[in-house]
Amino acid sequence: MFRQQINQLVWSAFTKVNSRVQIRSRSLSIIDPQDQFTLSIASNDSPSLSISSRSTTKTGLILIVVAAVLWSSSGYFTQTTLLDVWPREARGSAIAFWRAFFALFLLLPLVRKVTYHWAMLPMMACFVLMNWTFLTAMVSGSPTNTIWFQNLAPAWVLIGSVVFLKQATEFRDWAMMATCVTGVLFILVMEFMHVEPSPEHRWWSPFLAVVSGLM
Repeated sequence: MFRQQINQLVWSAFTKVNSRVQIRSRSLSIIDPQDQFTLSIASNDSPSLSISSRSTTKTGLILIVVAAVLWSSSGYFTQTTLLDVWPREARGSAIAFWRAFFALFLLLPLVRKVTYHWAMLPMMACFVLMNWTFLTAMVSGSPTNTIWFQNLAPAWVLIGSVVFLKQATEFRDWAMMATCVTGVLFILVMEFMHVEPSPEHRWWSPFLAVVSGLM
């Protein structure tokens, strides 16, 4: 089975346009000119296969930065005056709907194969609830506090993995969680003590932010 996979990889590499082949002392190296991959096969009884990709790593880093920028811009778009045409009570739901709609519109062409499993239903329900609670909290309260409350999500993940999944943990796991939670709570307490809340903010907004982190 392993040799068949190697033969298929070698054949596909040979058929690539402008590929360069190097043969040295009982080994075969096929190098893609665009640095998409490097395939090395040793011709001994136990063939070794290594594939490296520099362009994939670079693309992944770029996508991470773009995702961070887009995610961090949520606070601006939820507070922009362009959305004042929507009532504040319904603005969070409207933004959540259109956000999911445009995400579906952009990601649907990238779907290769549609699959379905019953476990996807609770996952979809959790995502819908997370999206609605997060954006409603952003609109009805302080966007900064909403993001900080949602950033408590890693603590809920650790607690849930121990309580429900019975996963083993180490001291450094709890030390990291304690450090992160202490930092978030310190920032929130200082802000609540020294910053006057806006009269437009709702008292239940922080609770929705916590629920969004739990989802």
